[in-house]
Amino acid sequence: MGPAVAIHMFRWNGLSAVDAKGRLSVPAAYRQTIEARGGGKDILVSKHQKDPCITCYDRGYEARLAEMLDEQRRIELGRGDADSHFRRSRGAFGTAAIVSWDTSGRIVLPPFLKDRAGIDALALFVAFGDGFEIWNPQTALAQKDEELSELAAFHLREKGADA
Repeated sequence: MGPAVAIHMFRWNGLSAVDAKGRLSVPAAYRQTIEARGGGKDILVSKHQKDPCITCYDRGYEARLAEMLDEQRRIELGRGDADSHFRRSRGAFGTAAIVSWDTSGRIVLPPFLKDRAGIDALALFVAFGDGFEIWNPQTALAQKDEELSELAAFHLREKGADA
C-alpha cells in the first residue's frame, strides 16, 4: 500500500439495524474512506477466512488479493502443492461479491454471507485498517478476542439489546 492510501485507513466501529431484506447502513466514515480510495460506492464483501463474519474492502483490494494469491501459488507449486492454491482462491473469490450503497448509504448483504455470519437484526461494524468486518454482535460477544467482545457488549448495551 502506497503512502497516499495510508492516510485513508478504515477506523472505528458501529452498530446498524438490518431489515428483513438484508439491508443495513454502512457507517459514513467507511463510505468516505472507500470513496477517498477511489472505490466509488462499491464494497468488496467476502467470507472471513477464519472467523464467522464478513470481511469488506474497497475495490482496489481485489488487485492486491490477486497478487498475494499468485505469490502464494508460486510458493506452493515450488513445494509441489497445487491443491492449496485452488482451495484458497475458491475461498477468496468464490464467496466474494461487489455491493454498492444506495443514496441512504445502505447495502444489501448477499444471502450466503449473511447466513454464514449469522447476521439477522443487528450488524456490528469493526474496522481493521485495510478494511472492516461485519459481525452478528452476539457472535462477536462470544469471541475470545477481548477487544471485539468488549465492542459488541458496549454497542448492545447502548442499543438496549441483550448482551
